Amino acid sequence: MDYQRCADLHNEIMYRGWTESDRDWTQPQTWWQHQAPSSEIASQLSPSLIEFLKRAYLTPNDSRYPHCFFYYLGGLASAEDMISNGFLNIAKKNRYVLLYTTSPWNLDDKLGLAFDLHTSTATFIPNYNESVEICQHEWSWLPLEVILEGYMDMLKEGKVRIVPVTERQDRDYEGPTLVRPWQLYPYTALDVQKATSAMNRLVDAIEARIQVLASPAVATSYIHLPWHDPDAFPDELVPPSTFAHDFLKAISDIKIRFRYIAPGIRIPTLDEFFNQAYYGDDPLHIFLIETTNDTPLDPPEHGWSQYTIGVQITHANPYDDRHFTNEFRLELPFRVGAKGFAKQSTGQPLGIDPEDKPVPKGSRGELYQAGMSNGFTDYHGVQIHKVLESWAGMVEQGDWEVGPNGVLGGIEKFMEADTQEHWGKYTVPHSW
Repeated sequence: MDYQRCADLHNEIMYRGWTESDRDWTQPQTWWQHQAPSSEIASQLSPSLIEFLKRAYLTPNDSRYPHCFFYYLGGLASAEDMISNGFLNIAKKNRYVLLYTTSPWNLDDKLGLAFDLHTSTATFIPNYNESVEICQHEWSWLPLEVILEGYMDMLKEGKVRIVPVTERQDRDYEGPTLVRPWQLYPYTALDVQKATSAMNRLVDAIEARIQVLASPAVATSYIHLPWHDPDAFPDELVPPSTFAHDFLKAISDIKIRFRYIAPGIRIPTLDEFFNQAYYGDDPLHIFLIETTNDTPLDPPEHGWSQYTIGVQITHANPYDDRHFTNEFRLELPFRVGAKGFAKQSTGQPLGIDPEDKPVPKGSRGELYQAGMSNGFTDYHGVQIHKVLESWAGMVEQGDWEVGPNGVLGGIEKFMEADTQEHWGKYTVPHSW
């Protein structure tokens, strides 16, 4: 644990949240100065954590306006709360402390940011009922400085905004509740830009390889993506002012002369796009999976009627009150991960029950996801730009071959994710 770096990040977040919400800054006491923990409590903390607490500011008092350290965190826990949280003690007594209490971001059974005294790592636990399962596994635990850097990134990218204390919440704003002084947005203009850039990179990578093919089957004419059609955005299917709408609109001018953007995954026609399994509801399928007679199908117990395969934007509905509406989900026609090689971005295997012995059973929809907890925020699906960038890299590096009609291999190619040789190519870096 780089305790000086952690303290610098903590204090910068504190300072910016306070001053940019239009409050006068008077340097507050550090946690250690204010709490003056007894020798009994201090003996239960690790040396690096003590050094951090000697440098980290305590939230200043303001009786007029409430203040949270960050959108998800209220502030550093008191000395007593830090060491006497029952749910963390159930996991393993005297190993975990509650470093930051939760904010009012959710009305459910929240917990906060826990710290592992043995490994000097931390993780955000959204719900105290998940404490034991999260503490039993190392998947979502990260250096504290990485988590705080992630919060700084969210501020830098506009995912969260610091709201002046006198500003009322916009009543027309559809999204998670304001947690003063922080407001979190379901998506941002930068989210759209990153997803659009990733899609362009993927298309360009495929096109570059088609150009060198000496084949009469290579098409010479280009067509727009189906969302170029002005009728492609009925409000009940793709509501305006949503990530789905803005992203599909942004890529609508792309022209292609192929169909497959990944093995077995292709661009739909406009009619196919309109033929949604849940028209006007989540999820929204944007790319299609093609199967053949040789594709190993593994339907769910309730059958395919309530389950559709393909690439989805998980939350296209603006009234869904989600923290991240740029989520991606790949629903495969078969399970991947039963051999135990396939991993989510935190290292969690696919298709396990964390409450039981974690034996991977494989999953149709967990590839590229983070797992039961990402360590930074409440659970959410992977952002779509991360997967599109991964696919572009697979083409650029030659891991996926390209033919006249785009990426070759068929959907079965994704079974490589559960092999010792290739599993790392089918995951994305662990982040918020």
